[in-house]
Amino acid sequence: MLQLLDEVLNDTPPAPFLCAAADGDDYIDYNSDVDVRVSAVGPAGGALPGCAVAVDVSGNKTSVPINPEGRGAFILKRVGIQHNVGNDIYRFTVTFRWSGGGPVTRAVVIRSV
Repeated sequence: MLQLLDEVLNDTPPAPFLCAAADGDDYIDYNSDVDVRVSAVGPAGGALPGCAVAVDVSGNKTSVPINPEGRGAFILKRVGIQHNVGNDIYRFTVTFRWSGGGPVTRAVVIRSV
């Protein structure tokens, strides 16, 4: 949101839109795996050229494929995940790299058992 406001109100040049988020219903349900969606869209729309997305879950990095529209998704298995922030919150990161840019990292949080 801050990026959008900066571009509209301050007339700054458009920047890539990079986002990672867990599905809301999966975020709180201890018994389900978590659908996580990513978006890596260039300033003019469409996928960022040469974009690579990697998820870091407890030190294990996994690539996430991106479609031509700049979107991707993966399923995070809750098995073996223990909270690393607070009493029942697990935090992991998604890193974006593309031709001429990055790395840019986004944090995602879910409830953990």
